[in-house]
Amino acid sequence: MKHPFFWRNTAVVLVVINLLFWAWTQGYLRLLGVGPQRVQEPERLSAQLQAEAMTLKPAASAASQP
Repeated sequence: MKHPFFWRNTAVVLVVINLLFWAWTQGYLRLLGVGPQRVQEPERLSAQLQAEAMTLKPAASAASQP
């Protein structure tokens, strides 16, 4: 730690690593052939029911259960 620019260089390296990770997760590095796998599940969309037709009912109170 005798180097006077140690903390500045450490901060710059951490910022660069964070920017690269963000670009990777957003898929911006796919142009370079690097990026996360795309998760596609078309069978889930075809099996999906009408979610907007569902109604939520309040849970039964604990006192009414035996």
